Amino acid sequence: MKRFLFAAFLIALIVLMPSCGDKQAAAGTDSSKSPQKQAIRLTKSRLTMEQGASMTIKLKGAKAGKVKWSSSSKSVATVSKGKIKAKKTGRATITARYKNKKYRCKVTVIQQKEEPIIEPEQPSDSTEQPSGNDEQPAAEKQLRVMLGKTEVKVEWKDNESVAALKELVKEKPLTIHMSMYGGFEQVGPIGKSLPRNDKETTTSAGDIVLYSGNQIVVFYGSNSWAYTRLGHITDKTRSELRQLLGNGDITLTISLEDVK
Repeated sequence: MKRFLFAAFLIALIVLMPSCGDKQAAAGTDSSKSPQKQAIRLTKSRLTMEQGASMTIKLKGAKAGKVKWSSSSKSVATVSKGKIKAKKTGRATITARYKNKKYRCKVTVIQQKEEPIIEPEQPSDSTEQPSGNDEQPAAEKQLRVMLGKTEVKVEWKDNESVAALKELVKEKPLTIHMSMYGGFEQVGPIGKSLPRNDKETTTSAGDIVLYSGNQIVVFYGSNSWAYTRLGHITDKTRSELRQLLGNGDITLTISLEDVK
């Protein structure tokens, strides 16, 4: 009887061993197929939108309900659940916060309708005949810049944008209400579009640039973006510019004055 029971035990053991091996092999196969974690990123890192337009961006790899959205300038662009609405011309940074990490998208809002471009006045092809009177040549004029109540000296670029700016202020001064942005610049609308030749540029304190053809930016810090250079403030240090521009919104006045 004992021999019979022992033989039955051996037979059962032999039958069960392959089955256990198959289960272990299957388990090993399943572990090798574990999904890779998807990198978390925004579908857009930069956007240019017309005023009044809407666009939706997503944070890939994140649970939508766990993402918190915010805008650095709600007057320029708002965001709700990734849907961005362009309010007025300017720039804003849209931030998606997920698991204590921040993912940013830089948004530029431009005007819906393009304004007429002011072209610099072209010299006449006609040849003036000399007159009997000895007329004095017209006095040379140059652009004068006031930051609030402080006049600054500017070395201007020789380009179409500066020529058009001179033409714009020939009859009367241009006053622009500037706004602080990003902790490194003051920006304000011109009210007209000037000729532009935007290039990817890294600015420094004192730089004056044209942004989107219709806004002037004065820097007291540094930034990298596509701008058209207009000039550079030459009589102020970096710390003086920060004191002048970094303590609230200012008024920029540009006029055309006789060279003294």
